[in-house]
Amino acid sequence: MIIPNARFLRHSYEKNKRNLTQRSENEKRMMAGILVKELRNPQTHKLGYVSCFFSKEKYPITVNGGAQRYLNELVHSFISAGYDVTIDKAEDGFSINLNWTTACSPIDLP
Repeated sequence: MIIPNARFLRHSYEKNKRNLTQRSENEKRMMAGILVKELRNPQTHKLGYVSCFFSKEKYPITVNGGAQRYLNELVHSFISAGYDVTIDKAEDGFSINLNWTTACSPIDLP
């Protein structure tokens, strides 16, 4: 029986970890882009809120909880901009809801 070299396994582990981190950051950027695009739409200004659904097929890492850090960064960036942010989870994904009708400002944050 041939025992695999630990150096090879460590290299594979580190490569997978870097790949997962990069994919998580990409998912965060894509989600932020979708939310910002919706916010820039003049028709949504009158509604007072935006809700975007992110499916498990398009965002597998974030939806399955593997990128919680990046999701938290995304949420905090919108909170610091003054939005009231809620996340509604479902079986096949989750939706991020941004509301700007409530008086929430960065000063109000703990």
